[in-house]
Amino acid sequence: MPNSHPNQLEIPDGPSQDNEAFELVRIWSSGDHQYFVINVQAFADEPAVWGIFALDLMKHAARAYQDLDGRSKEEAYKRALAGFMSEAGPDRATLTAGLRSFMCADTDEVAAAVSVEAPR
Repeated sequence: MPNSHPNQLEIPDGPSQDNEAFELVRIWSSGDHQYFVINVQAFADEPAVWGIFALDLMKHAARAYQDLDGRSKEEAYKRALAGFMSEAGPDRATLTAGLRSFMCADTDEVAAAVSVEAPR
């Protein structure tokens, strides 16, 4: 299998100069399909980190849209969230209930749940 593709994104300067950096996710679009390669081992003990990454990804995409064509990053973020909720489909009620439960949880519990650090 080739290690590069003409449409592959470049590795940013920071990770390319850090021998301890590691890739977490690669997503390709081909035809009508998306292909995901995910390094779950990096955070094997904490699946919550993927929710954090999903929101971080949407925020970065919103800023990228602002840079691309000047649109409001807030509006782009709202559209990304709308797409997220649309994709949740039938799971939307479960997702919403889970978020409400999480938001009403004890502050210490919430802080512990979101305090996820990258392995060193």
